[in-house]
Amino acid sequence: MKKIGIIFLSLILQSCQVIDVVIAQSSSELQFETKNDVKYAAEVLPDEIIEQITKEISGPNSNWIGDPRRFKVRKIQQLGQSQTFYYINPMLDCPEWGCDPSYHTPFCGMNGCNYYGYLEENGKYRQVFHQLFQLQGSYSPRVSRQLKDGVPACFELPGYDRNSSEKGLPELKEDQIFKSRYCYNGTKYVLTEFSIVPLEWGKNNSQ
Repeated sequence: MKKIGIIFLSLILQSCQVIDVVIAQSSSELQFETKNDVKYAAEVLPDEIIEQITKEISGPNSNWIGDPRRFKVRKIQQLGQSQTFYYINPMLDCPEWGCDPSYHTPFCGMNGCNYYGYLEENGKYRQVFHQLFQLQGSYSPRVSRQLKDGVPACFELPGYDRNSSEKGLPELKEDQIFKSRYCYNGTKYVLTEFSIVPLEWGKNNSQ
């Protein structure tokens, strides 16, 4: 009888553990916060990344004459994060009124701007995000507090990328924009959710 009681108690504990797991999963929806801490590349970006980006935009047909150290960068390092994530904004402050647009937006064209993300791994830097993206709101990404493999699990941007536009975009109302969510799959950040949200969402309110 004592043995039966022990087995019964064990089954109860196992069932409780299962319930705990289910509750944890149901309450583990991603929470995002806006990253507005913008720095110049010269302040936070390693020279290795600056060199990689410069090569991409300094081809034979490029007339860009800017300084890559002036790129806008968000260095994202959250509690528990083991690898620093660098989110690179292509826009530059125009040094004077009426400057050459190729200086002001070296990553941009008719279909949007190129955005980049890099991870630091053991002193080396790997590109994990690159999209030609059309923004519909603030330049600041909304980054998940939750992590995956030691890096932010996901981040969101207001707008759409080239792949989404090529597939055909649904019609928006005046008070709506698109939201694109990119999540880390262990190798890079890929589009996992594309939806329509109220215009207010693009104004960088944390949630």
